[in-house]
Amino acid sequence: MWKNFVEEVTESVRKCGRTRRLVSALSTGQDEDNLEIPEISLFRPDEAFETCGDSKQSLDTEKLLSILDVNSLVEDAVSAKVMGRNKEYYGVGLWTLASFINHSCIPNARRLHVGDYAIVHASRDIKAGEEISFAYFDVLSPLEKRKEMAESWGFCCGCSRCKFESLLYVTNQEIRELEMGLERGVDAGHAVYMVEEGMKRWKVKGKDKGLLRASYWGVYDEIYNSERLMKRWGRKIPTVEVVVDSISDVSGSDERLLKMAVEGMVKKNGGCSNIVEMEKILKLGKGVYGKVVSKKKAMKTLLGLE
Repeated sequence: MWKNFVEEVTESVRKCGRTRRLVSALSTGQDEDNLEIPEISLFRPDEAFETCGDSKQSLDTEKLLSILDVNSLVEDAVSAKVMGRNKEYYGVGLWTLASFINHSCIPNARRLHVGDYAIVHASRDIKAGEEISFAYFDVLSPLEKRKEMAESWGFCCGCSRCKFESLLYVTNQEIRELEMGLERGVDAGHAVYMVEEGMKRWKVKGKDKGLLRASYWGVYDEIYNSERLMKRWGRKIPTVEVVVDSISDVSGSDERLLKMAVEGMVKKNGGCSNIVEMEKILKLGKGVYGKVVSKKKAMKTLLGLE
């Protein structure tokens, strides 16, 4: 698949000067601080801009391979993302404009692939002037794990969440002890209780609570899916709704948050729902699937709420 992909891009670059300029503008993974952002007009699909013909020019093969290595995306089929079918099918492609979107551990956008199109949509509310960002890897992970994943991508993340957690990690012995406990397999309920009580002592407030809950998502997920743990710890920790809302508010919608919200509502109300809860879930669903599933009735059916 990769070999065919490289050949297709090489041929497209050779045949069309506009395509060559678009691809040439992308990062090779080197000297990114000095990489200039091209004019947005370069990306507009305007046939009058230039008619593609055989340009008789090509990119240096080594540079092209570096560009594809850094910018190409491997994606599941939309039917796997939305309907849970055809999970064995996937593809690789290069979408030049989407390639300029940076990573953040508090992303505000997601992408969904439909045919040859990459659809970029908001995964949470975005402020005017806020940079559009993706999660290049799983951001519902602890700081150290995210650092490892960022390193594998060839960068060090400097988002506000990483800065906040790095400072907390350096100045707080309890956080380090908590992570050592998680490595030893401490009870998930006890771990969640430690995080929640710790945030009170560390004076972590507002949206910063969502950041830490996102980092320790694994233990929150485990406890909320265990009747045994909930019987023991349920009265000592926040509700599912509180945790899901706080995490999605900072890290955007995610399939796992959506699944937990739906299951929490079903368990709480025996399959019934009130308008407020339903609207929250539909908003999460819109953040995950964008306009691919835009009708409320279709979204309810997809989520098994009808």
